[in-house]
Amino acid sequence: MALALLAAAGSSACSPPPPPVADAPQEPECQPVLPAPHVLPGTRPEHRDPGFWISRIEDPDAVVLTPAEIDESNQRALRLSQEPAGIGARFALLDGSADAQVIVGAMQKGIDRHRAAAAEGHRFVADGGAPPEAFFGDLERIQRAIEPARTFHVVARLTDLRCHPTAAGLYEAPGDTDFDLLLCSTLRPGDVVRVISRHADGWTLVRSPHVEGWIQDGGLGPEITTEAAASFLGSERFVVVTQDRAPLWASAARRNLLATARVGLRLPLFEEERAGLVRVLAPSSDGLREGFVEADAVNVGYLPFTRRLLVAHAFRQLDDTFGWAGAAGDRDCSAFLLDLFSLFGLQLPRNSQFQSLAGSYAIDTSAISEAEKSRAFEHALEGGVALAFMPGHIMLLLGRDGPDWFAIHQFSGYRAGCRPGHDVKMAVDRVSVTTLHLGEGSERRSFVERISRVAVFGHE
Repeated sequence: MALALLAAAGSSACSPPPPPVADAPQEPECQPVLPAPHVLPGTRPEHRDPGFWISRIEDPDAVVLTPAEIDESNQRALRLSQEPAGIGARFALLDGSADAQVIVGAMQKGIDRHRAAAAEGHRFVADGGAPPEAFFGDLERIQRAIEPARTFHVVARLTDLRCHPTAAGLYEAPGDTDFDLLLCSTLRPGDVVRVISRHADGWTLVRSPHVEGWIQDGGLGPEITTEAAASFLGSERFVVVTQDRAPLWASAARRNLLATARVGLRLPLFEEERAGLVRVLAPSSDGLREGFVEADAVNVGYLPFTRRLLVAHAFRQLDDTFGWAGAAGDRDCSAFLLDLFSLFGLQLPRNSQFQSLAGSYAIDTSAISEAEKSRAFEHALEGGVALAFMPGHIMLLLGRDGPDWFAIHQFSGYRAGCRPGHDVKMAVDRVSVTTLHLGEGSERRSFVERISRVAVFGHE
């Protein structure tokens, strides 16, 4: 798509305008960001209906992966954390080793990268200026002050998980504060974390099931025993939350809100439905306690992993707002898929790159033509559920309509060509259905051109 934004012509009041020049090229003005239309280019209103895509699936109610096969997939995701760059994969929270010195040593490499980028003029603080050397020195000072600990806690409220011990942001461009490079993830009520070290200035180094990082005091419930953490995470009778931001109440009278639960959160079950409520073990600022949740907001046990249910629940989040690394409780591309797959007991990594490696198998599409990619997409959807990955982003592949392939994903926006060498960012900032040709004609290229791997959850 090309945008032709013509500059307004003007002339000086004290001299006549110059004579026109035949065939003089017009230089359009390229605005850095424009709002994208609600129904995106190449997409029709019916593409936003889950039934449109479910009707194209052969046997949509067939179970794609059995519980045993889901367990195998979860073990593959766990092993990815043992890779050299395993941040954002999955961790053995209860019994895995956690050496604070080793973790902080790995984090030092991140500080070194940011320091080098700042020296080259590629890092900025919130006011648009360059970060001073003291900014990095303070991070190093706090990280080195290790006080080893090993306690478990359930997260009581929404809490930023920082890559380094600072609440200050760091950005790639002046004013681009939507993408804080030091926000690694966001902890939400019901997440279990392991404290690794307590530090000065109120900072605590923790391990979540996906990411190691830093939090400030106040977001965690009281310490619980290892046995209590294991029981909360592995209870045989449980519900999984199917309605996003479901209220968890302290009483059956729906009074005293304990927390709001994310899609995919698993909670131990005390008692099945009574008067429209289910009694569960819920997180609160006082620790784990009895709570109540609407029966229609949960499912007893995991959902069966069928394509009908997966697509239907993906579309429940259509138009949900984008939040880099979970900022303000919203989701980015990998969090959208992580929560979605949690409904079925599939434990995806937090990072899009590792999500693309966690399936039953993967198809490398980095060096093949668009026609060959199309055949790879067909093969992937015949075998099960497919995630399309390009560096920095991942999508749930829906299927084909005519010559175009479509996906549903959570994303910030796409590029549109303005003039040679210049793109405009079209801001989307929500879960959307898009054609994979979105971005065609831009310097960055279309989605389909950039897709380098397809992860398949199913059978080859």
